[in-house]
Amino acid sequence: MRDYVNFVYYAIEASDETVHTIVQDHGLDYVDRIGALDNFYLVSAEKSTNSLRKRNLLLDERVAWMEEQVPQRRLFKRAPPLARAPLPPPDEIVRKLGIKDPGFTNQFHLFNHDERGNDLNVTGVWYQGITGKNVTVVLLDDGVDYEHPDLKENFFAEGSWDFNLHTNLPKPLLFDDYHGTRCAGEISAVKNDVCGVGIAYESKVGGIRILSGSLTIADEAAAITYMHHKNHIFSCSWGPRDDGATMDKPPKLAGEAFKKGIMSGRDGKGTLFVFAAGNGGFSGDNW
Repeated sequence: MRDYVNFVYYAIEASDETVHTIVQDHGLDYVDRIGALDNFYLVSAEKSTNSLRKRNLLLDERVAWMEEQVPQRRLFKRAPPLARAPLPPPDEIVRKLGIKDPGFTNQFHLFNHDERGNDLNVTGVWYQGITGKNVTVVLLDDGVDYEHPDLKENFFAEGSWDFNLHTNLPKPLLFDDYHGTRCAGEISAVKNDVCGVGIAYESKVGGIRILSGSLTIADEAAAITYMHHKNHIFSCSWGPRDDGATMDKPPKLAGEAFKKGIMSGRDGKGTLFVFAAGNGGFSGDNW
């Protein structure tokens, strides 16, 4: 666990060959590489000696860039859609796919029996046997209830992490830590006799918990590239404050993380990043 009371933390850009020498020359502590980023590292110093060390780091030509890391609430969840009234399940889909999930009657977004075409039209893909097998989706969110009977069979623990508490499992702990679990169910809920089915019900789903507390930009970057060869799709249902009028861009480290994932994730095929859009209707930006 990091100690922000007695230590100050810096993200620095430096070559692999020089970073340890820089740390030694300036009396710093080496913390870690930042996620999967090349040439970006986290270092620390005691606050009592920080002013001199910070000035010396800024003057060091081996350091291409540096930024102090302060935990902050910069990312916010996107509001889930409102629930709709249950619809009777189409008999053909239930019969062909053997769907027994009682919540399937509520899943109008998968197949809308009343308003044909106003859905994802996913059943034809299911009939072809395309149900998410061998694909892993990870939720950058407020955690995933990996013990839930509709998720535990598909939970991918190896690709999961809690960056808010720095523990290996993204267990939801706060009263409003339900968003990630809900999204995970929409993606990967198992076809069984519990709740409903996910759009890719044979996919694996992981959780990276980042929305339940303060976070440094370095941790945000590390989360964006976490296990990026085994986590194929990163689902990001969050962003800066949404007032319906302004926009923001990722800070440098986060931008470098997205670039790293796109260029080299999935063993060179590129990570797929999916972001929420159209959730700002409460602020009038639902055009």
